[in-house]
Amino acid sequence: MSRFIDKLSRVLQAVPQPMGFRTTPSASERPEMLLVAGLAGVDFDGLAGGIEGADAGLISWSCLNADKQAIGAAMAGVSWGVRLEGAGQYDISAAVAAGCDFLVFPATNTPLGVGKDYDEIGRILQVEPSLDIGMVRAINDLPVDAVLVANEMGERAFLTWHHLMLFQRFVDLLSKPLLVYVPSEVKTGELQALWETGVCGVVVEIKPEQMTGWLKELRRMMGELTPPKRKRGGGKAILPPYVGGSAEADIDDAE
Repeated sequence: MSRFIDKLSRVLQAVPQPMGFRTTPSASERPEMLLVAGLAGVDFDGLAGGIEGADAGLISWSCLNADKQAIGAAMAGVSWGVRLEGAGQYDISAAVAAGCDFLVFPATNTPLGVGKDYDEIGRILQVEPSLDIGMVRAINDLPVDAVLVANEMGERAFLTWHHLMLFQRFVDLLSKPLLVYVPSEVKTGELQALWETGVCGVVVEIKPEQMTGWLKELRRMMGELTPPKRKRGGGKAILPPYVGGSAEADIDDAE
């Protein structure tokens, strides 16, 4: 099984804690939101130790085609995945041989056969933020391990209330772990809001000049977040419509 998906699954199962008499977990057991480093445009020859603090790295397929050996060496001991770009036939065996742990693929233009013969790698479905409710619910029955909301940050250096509303909608509808993109300048308060919403992990596109130290700083920030209290999928139950006689008839029967 994918190491990264195994981590995601543990986060999903552990937070938020359900109501009951379970004891508070120790600091070593306390779950934390996962951190994925987006590594587009990074020089992999000099990457050794560069993603310290991240739970995983994410590279584009074009980077993988450029130099598999350099990537495999740079990411030794760290879970890393490949983001597929556009429609096409992909030689997944080459990615697996290089050490790829999971795939991220867009729902709209990825062939169904991609990756289906490789049970050892995780499958993360990338979807548009505007996906309607019925389509989001349908994901729960698909053979994918997690969901990533596509990046629409652009040049914006902050998250908005609209982002939080979108992420909350996905969390309430999904039974699978949710990952979202955040700006590299993300603040502690923004991370706390995502954590309380039920987001299991964030993807941060790291600029080459941010490689040294910034990921460790992000990990420190995430480690200090307050555990969320809201139970995941906490939407109110919808009662079925009442079918029967009139209220007056019910009162007469009671009498």
